[in-house]
Amino acid sequence: MNWWMDITHSVYGGGMFCALIMIGLNFFIIVGTNLAGSRLAWSMARDKGLPFSDYFAHVSTRFHIPLRTMVAILVIDLIIGKSDGPPGVLISDC
Repeated sequence: MNWWMDITHSVYGGGMFCALIMIGLNFFIIVGTNLAGSRLAWSMARDKGLPFSDYFAHVSTRFHIPLRTMVAILVIDLIIGKSDGPPGVLISDC
């Protein structure tokens, strides 16, 4: 980050650049995790490998995606990420 601080002539500018890079990387990590997790859960539900498989195997006729499974994975991610116990510590990097 020294080169960025040299360009902006500011330690604050270097810190902001680093923060923006981390925010961007975290966005792509979260999107990728949710996408992969929801597709995996949908395929398991389609093959009757999950509880309530008939509900989660449904593909939205409007959006043509497994919307119910995507919302379920998003809720699980939010619960795990916001918990103060060991799952949140092990999974999140903050």
